[in-house]
Amino acid sequence: TAVDMVDQKNLPHFEAAGFIRPRFEYVQSDIMNGKDLVDTLRRRTSELTSCDANTSVTTVVFGMHCCGDLSLRAIEIFHEIKADIIFLMPCCLPNKSLSVETAIESVFETSDQSEQYLRWANLLQQTLNHGDDKLSLDRQGVETSLEQIIDVLSPRNALITCVRGVDNT
Repeated sequence: TAVDMVDQKNLPHFEAAGFIRPRFEYVQSDIMNGKDLVDTLRRRTSELTSCDANTSVTTVVFGMHCCGDLSLRAIEIFHEIKADIIFLMPCCLPNKSLSVETAIESVFETSDQSEQYLRWANLLQQTLNHGDDKLSLDRQGVETSLEQIIDVLSPRNALITCVRGVDNT
């Protein structure tokens, strides 16, 4: 399921890439304010899981170049729908004037923009690792990583990955 605020008719690449029903669905929703979004995503996961009991379904949250707080929202959605994997490539930093959390303020303790971006990526990984009371992960069988993908032409090329269900034995 792909989610965006943009009307699907303005996203021809969705169908051109072969994302067609019933396996793929486009949902037009404001990710930041969509009250019913999590319920919709849970329903879709349930539908796909119940289609064939012999088929394994992996739920992935993929956030490509998420601006500011959208990265944090992607992490919330990952936790709320109990997805198996998240791939997150943040872009813009959170809005400094709106950031009241001490942890986010640490991103701006330097004026070097590259360093700020790396601090933001590290903070997002820590959020996945530790969460808060509402978002905490069951740490058993969870693996997170942060790497810079040099093949991405943008200097904002950090890929944060979290996978549930990893057998660490």
